[in-house]
Amino acid sequence: MALLGLDLGGTDTKIVVSARAGAPSVRQAAVAARSGDTRAVRAFDEAAQWIAMGIANVITLLNPTVVFLGGGVIGSGNLLLPRIRAAVPEDAHFVDESSYAIIVGSLGRWAGAIGAAEAARDSLPGEPRDAPKRDQVALPDNSSAG
Repeated sequence: MALLGLDLGGTDTKIVVSARAGAPSVRQAAVAARSGDTRAVRAFDEAAQWIAMGIANVITLLNPTVVFLGGGVIGSGNLLLPRIRAAVPEDAHFVDESSYAIIVGSLGRWAGAIGAAEAARDSLPGEPRDAPKRDQVALPDNSSAG
C-alpha cells in the first residue's frame, strides 16, 4: 500500500485563502464562508480546485492508495474536503476513483513538524531504540484552522 501525505498548512496556502476571502486569517475566512459570504465561499472553492489538481497529478504519477491531508488549512473541514474529493477525479483521468482514498490525517497542523522530526530521527545512524512513535506523543489541540 502506497501512502502520500500532504501538508496544507503552509503560509502560501493561508495567505491565498484569506486574501481571496478578504479576511485577515483562514479561520475568519472559514467563519465568513460558513455564514454564506460569497467571496469567502469562492476563495475556498478556488483553493479546493488548485489543491485537487495537485493531488490528481500526484495520484496519476505515483498511484498512492491513500492520500493524507494535514495542516491548518484542512482544518476548515467541510469547506475544503468535499470539494477536493469531488474535483480530484475530474483531473485524474487515467486513475480509477476506487483505487485511492483522500482522508484528513489526525495530526492536523502538526503533521509537517512531526514528519520532519521523524525523518530526521530515521536518518540517524543505527537503530532508533527508544524514540516515541506518533501515537505515543501528546499533541496540543489542532482543531482550529489558522
